[in-house]
Amino acid sequence: MILFLRIGAWVCFNKLHLLTASVLSEFAKLMSHVIGNLRNKRMSAQLLGEEVQLNPKAACLAVTSSLIEVNRVSHLWKSMTNQRLTVSC
Repeated sequence: MILFLRIGAWVCFNKLHLLTASVLSEFAKLMSHVIGNLRNKRMSAQLLGEEVQLNPKAACLAVTSSLIEVNRVSHLWKSMTNQRLTVSC
């Protein structure tokens, strides 16, 4: 996760329903911290004991099923990039 935040990659986590509530909770806390820092124009965050430089072009998608058609995901990603959706406020 730290690497995709640094380089601005897009990542998709699949089958989140298989994770325990405690793991999902920790993941949500980390992502909330990252989003909060970006909204406040901070380009770094303390994650897992490490100061991580944040790239605002990074994106994280999470799904509960791998049955989503590739065309639908591709369309979603294209629409997100065309609209230039970012975390910044």
